[in-house]
Amino acid sequence: MLSRQDFHMTDLLYIYLPTLFLAYCVYKIYRIVLWPLISPLSKIPSMPYNPIFGNTKEISKAETTEYSLRVSKKLGPVARYFFFFGFEIVSVTGPEEIKHVLVTRGKNYDRQLRSRKLLECIAGYSILASSGPDHAAQRKLLNPSFSYRSIRAMVVSFQKYGQELNRFWKSNLEKNGATKHGLVAQPIQKDLGRTMLDVIGECAFGYEFNSIWEPEKKLTQAFADVLQLGFPASSWKILIPFYQSLPLEENRRFKAGKKIVRQAVQTVIEHRKNEMKEGKEPYKDLLSVLMMAKDEETGQGLSDTELTDHVMTFMFAGQETTSTGLIWTLYLLSQHPEIQDKVRKEILEVLPNNEDITWEHLDKLQYLKAVISESLRLFPPVAAVPEVALQDDKIGDYFIPKGTYVLINTGAMHRNPNVWPDPETFNPDRFTDPNNPPKPYTYLPFSIGRRNCIGSRFALIGMRVILSTLLRDLQFSLVPGTSYKRTQRITMRPKPPMQLQICKV
Repeated sequence: MLSRQDFHMTDLLYIYLPTLFLAYCVYKIYRIVLWPLISPLSKIPSMPYNPIFGNTKEISKAETTEYSLRVSKKLGPVARYFFFFGFEIVSVTGPEEIKHVLVTRGKNYDRQLRSRKLLECIAGYSILASSGPDHAAQRKLLNPSFSYRSIRAMVVSFQKYGQELNRFWKSNLEKNGATKHGLVAQPIQKDLGRTMLDVIGECAFGYEFNSIWEPEKKLTQAFADVLQLGFPASSWKILIPFYQSLPLEENRRFKAGKKIVRQAVQTVIEHRKNEMKEGKEPYKDLLSVLMMAKDEETGQGLSDTELTDHVMTFMFAGQETTSTGLIWTLYLLSQHPEIQDKVRKEILEVLPNNEDITWEHLDKLQYLKAVISESLRLFPPVAAVPEVALQDDKIGDYFIPKGTYVLINTGAMHRNPNVWPDPETFNPDRFTDPNNPPKPYTYLPFSIGRRNCIGSRFALIGMRVILSTLLRDLQFSLVPGTSYKRTQRITMRPKPPMQLQICKV
């Protein structure tokens, strides 16, 4: 038998639950119907949108940068997008407006929290996931590892594994019975990813993955799982804050892979500590630099967790950025065989005997450098950067209140005819005249400002060295009947995974 108190509680539930539900519905109607009209951002032009789904349908159907470019052509360099239930984002695509957000008023903006948490989930709390004073301190700590002197020492690793990939592809040609000029389709996206994993393993913490020849090794597979599953392919998954906590098979694989990779790094750290106690000479890699780093004020070094996070971040970001750049560059050269031949001619003139590549050789490969620059214009590794306004601001003529999400669309800017003439054409000659460089803030493949890519030198030099080892005696062409779309994961990747035909020159 129910007591008076039980009846009272039941009455409260009957009253309050419907009231809360009604209040929630009223709030959503307000956000969907009224808010877009009275929002402080209402003066910013926007495309037609669905009251519930906003512009998400159009964005999800378009290739990376395609929708942002379409909007900027129609509405100008500052536009407003809508996501679910009236949520607003300001898209910025103009050089002056991007300069304002990332440089002039850079301290007033920071990387959007959701994207930082996603990266932290993959690699730990390092330079990609931190903000404010933490980010500044971590960047200061890491800067010596990415100086020209440090990158020079990595050239040997780039050439070593570029040559290994060259041999691997030639071996596959022989296995498939290809004649001297026979064509064999190769999954270059997977192969270049494994090549860069081998490079990163050696440069980051002196580890030999040997993933080019042994892709089925446990650690290589674990790294691939973290990279593939840590950043969901479907955009709707990214919008669910708790998605990676759901009891799904892909989440289980992700967590297991991440544990394996972190344990491998931690094992190397422990081994290095023992070697340091024994007085052995330190390795010349990122881990050794970090292990010797001390805080200027406290004199304290990094913890094992911090060391692991930094190495993990370098592994994932460096592997993704450089391999993606190589994939798209070979794709463009496959579309333009005359440019590929011109690059090969330069490589053979500078490196006629396949000798060890030096910094002086790289300085002479100016046309290859221009090809890479043009490739990164059309296919920047990260085409858009999500920021949030920390205080009220004004972009151009538009008021931006504190808390506004601002999307910096450098990929759309690179393809905008108001910024670049004939922007969809692959034309390396845009970058061959040192007296006529791109106009300021029109070319930002690695962003700019406080959060620009710290590993941009690593990626650019790595691409130059590896392409030198591949293009000298291998010819690349498109697989007939294939086409690829740009899709943004951690970096801008091809969909489906890239395959190209390869033959010996």
